Amino acid sequence: MPNIGGIIKTLQNIMRKDQGVSGDAQRIEQLGWIRIEGHRPEYNFL
Repeated sequence: MPNIGGIIKTLQNIMRKDQGVSGDAQRIEQLGWIRIEGHRPEYNFL
């Protein structure tokens, strides 16, 4: 099983570089949407 904490930390570090994301609350929301959309067949990237 992959280290979930490490994966989330890596994603947060990547998202911190995005000028359009302002704060942890917005990053958490975006991670949630990425997780939800990853289960839809038309968004088969996760």
